[in-house]
Amino acid sequence: MTSRSPSPASGPAAEGRGRPRRGATPPEAGARAIDIAEQVATRLADPRHVRRLATPAPGLGGPLLVNGHAGIALLMGRLAVTDDVWADSADRHLTAEAGLRRSRPQPIGLFNGLTGLAFAARAVREPAEPEVPTALSQSLVRATLDRCKMVRDGLRGPAHVPAVAAYDLLTGLTGVGAHFLTLPRRHAAETVAACVDALSCLDTPRMYEGEEIPAWRLSGLPDSATGTQTGILGMAHGIAGPLAFLSCALLTFPERPGQRDAVRRLAKFLLRARKVSHETSASSWPRSLPPAGRGAPRPQTSPAWCHGTLGVANALRLAGTALGEWAWVRVGDGALQEDLRHALLETPAVDAGICHGWAGLLLMASQTAREYPHDPRRAALADELAARTMGQFDPASPFGFRAVPQAGAEPHDDPGFLMGAAGVALSLLAYARPERPSLLPWTGPLFLGSPVDAHQRGPYRPGPR
Repeated sequence: MTSRSPSPASGPAAEGRGRPRRGATPPEAGARAIDIAEQVATRLADPRHVRRLATPAPGLGGPLLVNGHAGIALLMGRLAVTDDVWADSADRHLTAEAGLRRSRPQPIGLFNGLTGLAFAARAVREPAEPEVPTALSQSLVRATLDRCKMVRDGLRGPAHVPAVAAYDLLTGLTGVGAHFLTLPRRHAAETVAACVDALSCLDTPRMYEGEEIPAWRLSGLPDSATGTQTGILGMAHGIAGPLAFLSCALLTFPERPGQRDAVRRLAKFLLRARKVSHETSASSWPRSLPPAGRGAPRPQTSPAWCHGTLGVANALRLAGTALGEWAWVRVGDGALQEDLRHALLETPAVDAGICHGWAGLLLMASQTAREYPHDPRRAALADELAARTMGQFDPASPFGFRAVPQAGAEPHDDPGFLMGAAGVALSLLAYARPERPSLLPWTGPLFLGSPVDAHQRGPYRPGPR
């Protein structure tokens, strides 16, 4: 077992309701997962050490939860829950991130901006230590309300539809809203309501070359083959992210006018867009769709959280739970399980990371194994995905895992949460130490939590009038 000292390395539902823990992780696999996670954490403990050795992919250097200090702080904070020797390292990474943010104007996105710092600070620091959250909170609320107005007016008005980056999970309003969902209702209700009102406008009808289509389908980038705007479906940049947010908000905050209808319309669109296998009857989704009759859907290249089936499937599970549409939950769950098996048997993940790698698949498999503790197939799937993830561990690399931004690209030494080593270590800990899963701690930005877990926070119920 590696040393637990956080000094830098010298070398290179229904069935599961009320039972949130999966069956025990095999002891040897769990011990190895914890060992690897702690080795990664030891290598990441010193922010100066990380800055010297990190070589993130070009264009992705340093932003917060993608591959910056904020994501590393999440790992240190998670380890500090059971061993406070890691708490100082978590605080140093938060301080380093805050220092970088002061030196330049900041976007507000969850993965690339101020919301990411606020989320990490809340996840790591006790409420009795409010310096970073308090310093950010007022400006973040103001910026969020401004973004809500811009997105809402752009979707409803006659001008150009806002770009997908204005409302998606990584950089847009969905990710900002995901952070506010983790806050106490008495503090976040107004901001969550504004986010819900804006994102409920995504399927406002718009005319495109004589055809009426939902506004969000005009917000993607032009397709390289047809030149037409594409509607992106996946969790990171597509419509699955807003659907997941609206569904979780419906489960945990007061309902807003039009919110339930928006969830239903977005979910039904995704159900119409699914492809059903003749061999397995499982559902899958492409990465994006052009307007009808103007080209073919862009296929999913490999199972991944960011694009395609995995994120769409869990968004449908959340939507079905929010509206009591259990057929949607079954469709989403069947697609999710088939996508995970597909990764093992036919199309392996690109790297070890959460975004499009083994750790994202492992995290989802571990969640569903906890939901269905009597289904040994789910536990076995999580065990196999854990083995694949741990098989990527390279002790000779600076942080233990290397990141590949896309298939065929050169690997990079990425220390961060979404694409790098910190996220892999967090996923291994979630597998090895089954705990009450939730949408609220570090998994919150991914919307990979269980539909059951939203209820464990306590569904919103109006008080007496």
